[in-house]
Amino acid sequence: MSNTEGNLGAGEDRLRRRREPGICVKCRTEKACAYVREAGYCQPCFIHQMTGKVRTHLTRTPLPGDIREVRGKCRVLLAFSGGPSSRVLLDMVAHYTGEHVNQQARRFGEISVVHVDESILEEDENASCSTLRHDIQNVVDSYGMRLSVVALPSAFSTTDDPDGRRGFEKCRQSYSSNGSKSSEEDLVRQIKMHLLRQVALEQGATILLTGDSATRTAIHTLLEITQGRGYTLPFLVGPTSTTGYPDVVVWRPLRDCLAKEMDQYIAFQELQVPKNTEKKEDKSEPTTLYGMTQSFIVGLDEGFPATASTVARTAAKLRVAPEALESSDERISRCVICDLPVQGGSQGWRDRCAILGRSTKADDREKGCGDSSKDAGCCGGSGDSGCNGDRPSNQGTSSSLPMALCYGCRVAASADKGKKEDVERDTPLLWPRYAQHALDQQTKDAKVEGLREQIQDFLLEDEEDQ
Repeated sequence: MSNTEGNLGAGEDRLRRRREPGICVKCRTEKACAYVREAGYCQPCFIHQMTGKVRTHLTRTPLPGDIREVRGKCRVLLAFSGGPSSRVLLDMVAHYTGEHVNQQARRFGEISVVHVDESILEEDENASCSTLRHDIQNVVDSYGMRLSVVALPSAFSTTDDPDGRRGFEKCRQSYSSNGSKSSEEDLVRQIKMHLLRQVALEQGATILLTGDSATRTAIHTLLEITQGRGYTLPFLVGPTSTTGYPDVVVWRPLRDCLAKEMDQYIAFQELQVPKNTEKKEDKSEPTTLYGMTQSFIVGLDEGFPATASTVARTAAKLRVAPEALESSDERISRCVICDLPVQGGSQGWRDRCAILGRSTKADDREKGCGDSSKDAGCCGGSGDSGCNGDRPSNQGTSSSLPMALCYGCRVAASADKGKKEDVERDTPLLWPRYAQHALDQQTKDAKVEGLREQIQDFLLEDEEDQ
């Protein structure tokens, strides 16, 4: 047989094995046991392609600052919730750093783990907290990493409320007083992200790793758009992002991996997954925006396997608007809750929304607030929400809201009543401690700027002084 006939025969044999169902598309010899977007992989090839995606992100993503100065010195903080995605991320990052043991090849310095304790959201808080902490501690200890735990209510801690539990519960009630959990979920997400960045800043970490998969990225892409955060979408779902903490960069190494791939990886590697803290809703009757978006993406992905990855890759192409980036000579207004840039004109868009409930005077009288006009003055209400009611120290007022909240947080803050008047009038709102500090600073800066404008005509220029 000639060489030509031999080459043709080998090509036909490879083509036959590639088309043969049930054979791995990578090695084309072993039997497929895992399927990703209708492509079958054997176990070794599946693990190789999964780790390859994460390794590529960790290796090729530019480090903050000068690479020659920070290589091997960048401290990394890994966010670990105890769910499947963060469990896979922890295992892959540990193996990645183990492969580069000598100092010359190391890209990162110390890698530590942080967990946000959300047990206050559980019905059986004590049992949930002790079990989850024990499991998470065992998992992190198995990799020889340091674990930090921060409680969700700590964002509300004050001298009168050291653990912040009372303030957190009051804030939850103000956000979900109509029975809807969408606003409460949005608030919890913003507080969690702030706490993660704050811990990273305190520990001197310059990189924060989160376990956002392609499925979760697709869900959050649509969710943030529906909640009015399309302007800041690159900050929320991009491969890397920075916010009000310029020294902390958020990396999302798993954004090219589907949730199904996470489950398969865990099964192949026989990883211990702590109790999942994510609330799973009934897919038949989702009650929140996140649940409805999740049901839509997951249902669509079953019939069209490339849906989630396509949405995630499309979102990765979005770029931040130039006016949303701070320059050395100009500071931009940031939302006090989510810490993202506030787009100009958002208040006007909110005013032009036609699909909003309107409160009646009877409803306003019942709450003891809102029945006043420019001529009538105070309504005289004496309740907690009335003009004469007692206001806690950590509250914001409508006079500061236009510059304090982005459009998405403004919508979430007013969703508990379904009326935009609840945010636009002098109704007190409960803030996390960090948001109150940011609001006070913005109010102070605005007053200083107003005084500067008033005396601008009376200031002498340097040339006239000379």
